Amino acid sequence: MLSDVRPAEKPSIEGLSQSMGWALFVRALQEPLHATIVLISIVRGALFRHWVGLFRPRVTVGPGLRIYGRLSIRGPGRVVLGANVQIHGRVSPWTNRAGACIEVGDRTKLDGTRFSCVGAIQIGSDCLIANARILDTSFHSVNRTMHPGLAPILEQPVVIGDNVWVSMDAGLLPGTRVGNNCVVAMGAICKGEYPEGVMILGNPARVAGRISS
Repeated sequence: MLSDVRPAEKPSIEGLSQSMGWALFVRALQEPLHATIVLISIVRGALFRHWVGLFRPRVTVGPGLRIYGRLSIRGPGRVVLGANVQIHGRVSPWTNRAGACIEVGDRTKLDGTRFSCVGAIQIGSDCLIANARILDTSFHSVNRTMHPGLAPILEQPVVIGDNVWVSMDAGLLPGTRVGNNCVVAMGAICKGEYPEGVMILGNPARVAGRISS
């Protein structure tokens, strides 16, 4: 009878957590070396977060940081890392002024990424950023009278949206804005605004096509 038909019950959050926990436990048994590496990265992240909390008040680190490589933070400005950020290779978020701020969103993975910031660099959530160079200043004037100290220097914020993949050897220059769900190809030199969901490549970088969903 229709009255005896009951809709399937949705799994509870507790049930999902238990099943995920069991799956992780099984994988740890199957791949003990990988599990050990992950555990060490979690411990290193927790120790780093505790250390900056005590000695680097201008650095904010969210929970779940994993450090597989090396994280080198220098300069007088602010650095903000969201939750569950992963560090691979040597990542160097360097600020050059007290008012500078580098922000990295939740669950973003940085692999050898180099930052130079005098104002603002913002990276969204769920990004994959390889050993690219991201800078919001040219450091030197492009005027033909570039040598005098009073020569104008280009300084503009860099903004990267959510779920963006920046490949190795890419350069994001001052004033670059990359929309959500984009791919920046290897060696691309970016400056200007790029819309959401596109492939970006070349020097100077251009939109080469749409990213399939």
